[in-house]
Formats: sequence, C-alpha cells, structure tokens
Amino acid sequence: MPESHGGRRSSVASGYRPQLYLLGDDWDAVHDYGSIEKLVPGQPTIAELTFPNPKNHIDRLFSGLPFLLREGNRTIGYGRILQVLDTELERKKDHRNEFYFSDDAVGIFATDIPPLCEGEYSYEPYRGSGHYEMQQSLSNGSSPLCHCYDGSVKIAFNIAGCPRYGVVELANVIRES
Repeated sequence: MPESHGGRRSSVASGYRPQLYLLGDDWDAVHDYGSIEKLVPGQPTIAELTFPNPKNHIDRLFSGLPFLLREGNRTIGYGRILQVLDTELERKKDHRNEFYFSDDAVGIFATDIPPLCEGEYSYEPYRGSGHYEMQQSLSNGSSPLCHCYDGSVKIAFNIAGCPRYGVVELANVIRES
C-alpha cells in the first residue's frame, strides 16, 4: 500500500515480520520475497509467508482468503492467499456460504446454505479489499453486484443495504445455471 494511503515509508526485505490480520486475529508471519531485494511501499508482489507456529492455523486457510498487514494498530497493506502450500493448514470445509464482490471475498454468511431469496442475512465480514470495496460502492449510492456458489452453481445478488453491522439486505437473487 502506498504511503499516501497509510502504507510504510521505507522499503522492506525478506525476513520482514509485520502482523498478519487474518480471520479476526493478528498473527506473526515471516515474509520471503524471493528474488526481490527491497520491496518499496506500494509495490505489488507475491510473497511466501511462513508461520512460526503453524499449528494455530490447521484447517483455517484457503485460497482467496483476504488479509491485512499491520504494524501495531496501523494497516500498511493487504493481500489475499493465492495458494496454501502446507495442506495440513488448508481449510477442508465447503465455502459455499462465502460471498464475493468482483473476485474479492467479502465475508461468510452465517447460514449453512447460501441465500436463495431476497431478505436480510447475517454475515461475518472479512477485513479486506472485497468488504471495503463493497461498502464503498454502497456509500456511493450503488447496489453492488455480489455472488456466492452452491456447489458449481453461481448465485448472483445485489446488496440493497447494510442495515447494521454484520447484516446485508439482498435483492435480485438469481440462481445462474
């Protein structure tokens, strides 16, 4: 994230250990930037992250999961997991209750099945770009188009509003085949 948006002022190198805010908690993770000697603020990259205590993450991580990078209480960057290399850490649960804005995960519905009709639904928001962009779209007066999956079937819907934290109002729910 560039300094103008709250990112770091100085570059970092492999071995850097900011807090990784993931699934509602801060974690320590060592960064490896491969052949990049110095990563400058705002420069996108793909990094390999290693947890010093991986047992805390068994069955919790999955591709597409967003995260924040923080130093203290200041957010300095964000990203999402592209691939979980340690299969023991990879979440084995079905993600059909997770929903997306564009291709970024927004959160997880609090129901066991995805929404099939209009109405209000509780969800656990992710603190990442998907949730942020969806909220920005709502605050600009739009009705953001989101989607989730029921197996291989895509369910598209508009977010008509967020009447309170952790609740979205869905409209125009369409089950695509």
